[in-house]
Amino acid sequence: TLKASERLVWDDYFSDRFWPGAAVHRIRPGGRCSTHSSHRVVDEPATKLAALVAGELDFAGVNPAHAEFVRRRVGLRVVDYPLIFPYGLVFNTRRPPFHDAVVRRAAALALDRQEIVDGYLFGFAAIADGPVPPGTPRAVPGPRLPVAPDSARRLLAGRRPRFEILTVGSGEAALEQMVQARLAAVGFDVTIRQLELSAFLD
Repeated sequence: TLKASERLVWDDYFSDRFWPGAAVHRIRPGGRCSTHSSHRVVDEPATKLAALVAGELDFAGVNPAHAEFVRRRVGLRVVDYPLIFPYGLVFNTRRPPFHDAVVRRAAALALDRQEIVDGYLFGFAAIADGPVPPGTPRAVPGPRLPVAPDSARRLLAGRRPRFEILTVGSGEAALEQMVQARLAAVGFDVTIRQLELSAFLD
């Protein structure tokens, strides 16, 4: 397992036509890349973007928020490719408030998934109506819940369920704040607690 600042090097191996997972790569004459490949671990998105723009990286996965900036840079190209990387709000149904199916349904009706796709992922995603994303082979589409905050409020019937969103990260938690705002608007009392990945896994 590579860690931040570590590097992995291959020789006489690499060609860009054999690397389908590159989200962004530097365009070279003839579409060929060097036969020498060096891979670095860069965890911080802004640091990764700066290294890419400065020519220190030939390809990198970038934050969706940075895609339009990269598109405007001469010599760089954004490549969008399918990836199963789900985001979800996981309920603990063994304890209040989500032991109650009515509260779970109210939370589901309060959330605007398209708002998350557009505002947080900048269109680089699709709404999943179940555990298997749309477009996956043999995926069976399920019924789509509407965005219905008024129905969510009626289901809560004046109750103010309180819970904590436990998440991994150290930034502004933009996604979690979007979820928090939508749930608060229908009556939930939501706090956000961020943990480093190692602490979360413990």
